[in-house]
Amino acid sequence: MFCNSLVLCLTITERVYGPDASQGNFAIVTLNASFSYGAEIVAMEIAINKGQNPINLIKISAVAMFKNALVITVLAGFIVNL
Repeated sequence: MFCNSLVLCLTITERVYGPDASQGNFAIVTLNASFSYGAEIVAMEIAINKGQNPINLIKISAVAMFKNALVITVLAGFIVNL
């Protein structure tokens, strides 16, 4: 899904509406990528810590997500661009 939005939507939008119209698509792609990456981190933590209670699993997933350099930079970029 990420590849489709990146490869197809960006090129089609740029050809149809011009290069200035791609800004909205770039915002969608970055939000999609950050959401997908965060969901993958949570899924991996659930798979690794299968027998934990749900509250502990949420804490472990949150720590793993917000210690990741890529997640921190995406969040910082999102906050700066607001």
